[in-house]
Amino acid sequence: SQSQQIAFVGQNSATGNATTETVHVPAATAAGNAMLLFASSNAAGTITAPAGWTQVDTIAGSSSTTTVWSKVATSTDPGSAVTANFGSVVHGNLQLVSYSGTDGVSPVAASGKLSVTKSGSSETTPTVTAPGSGDWVVSYWTAKSSAVTAWTAPGSQSVRSTDNGSGSGRVNSLVADSGGPVPAGPAGGVTATTDQPYSAATAWTLILAPAT
Repeated sequence: SQSQQIAFVGQNSATGNATTETVHVPAATAAGNAMLLFASSNAAGTITAPAGWTQVDTIAGSSSTTTVWSKVATSTDPGSAVTANFGSVVHGNLQLVSYSGTDGVSPVAASGKLSVTKSGSSETTPTVTAPGSGDWVVSYWTAKSSAVTAWTAPGSQSVRSTDNGSGSGRVNSLVADSGGPVPAGPAGGVTATTDQPYSAATAWTLILAPAT
């Protein structure tokens, strides 16, 4: 039986033009919380996460890369530095969000991803099946552009973290979630828009499972 409800705990983000970017685990994070780390760059390549993080999935496009990892927090994680290595100097950003009430072993029950390399100003997250009641949906979008300064989340989602880069070919990203449990079955399929056209974008749906 479900004994806990999932809740958003905190977020931090970092952006820059460098080989590595470092973000800190939100101080309110507690042992047992689920942490999600999103890393995106404006170039093709492999992004390496710090030790102890489990890769959920990655998209390596011709002109952008996004990788997502998860980790169940330990007592030493809150406030600690988390560094991702992009392999070369790139415009990149990191988003780290944490949630309580999640499964203590495998918090990410399912995920979906898509990548587009075309001009656009809106992107819809993939539809993924939520296995059980009590699951939460986390959505993530990135845009590569020299003009975009903001994503606008769909009204049904709670915005949790935004990170807007600077300079030519920068990456802008947005993390949002369902703000509550969703019914078992199809989830995701929500559309966010940018204030200016982009040249490449990614969109993700992650299903967080509750502790039982």
